[in-house]
Amino acid sequence: MYAESSDLPEGYEDVAFMHREDLRPVRLQLELLKPELRLQEEKISSTVVVFAHATGEKPDQSTSSASWRNGFEETRRQGARHRAARAKRLLAKSSTMIKLASSPGWCRRLASSTESASSLS
Repeated sequence: MYAESSDLPEGYEDVAFMHREDLRPVRLQLELLKPELRLQEEKISSTVVVFAHATGEKPDQSTSSASWRNGFEETRRQGARHRAARAKRLLAKSSTMIKLASSPGWCRRLASSTESASSLS
């Protein structure tokens, strides 16, 4: 036990205490609070955040922009092709079901196919 209260370090001064796993949310809150307070001190009310990535080479700015645009357009086209192919498959399935349902005696055929399938198992 600590003999005097001065022997007991404050929680924020106790590094081992601050690095406990159960204090992770507190550390995260402090990480967010620190820049927020700094912005308030400097009277900065809004900021702009730019997300980018680092590469090994420094490409020409115009080439980089064009290649990014081309990559974006290609991704968009691939997504559109994928959605169109899926829609065609669904349409083909629904057309087949409509044809079966509109033919005479489809309920009997469905029931007999279900019975024969169940007798096989």
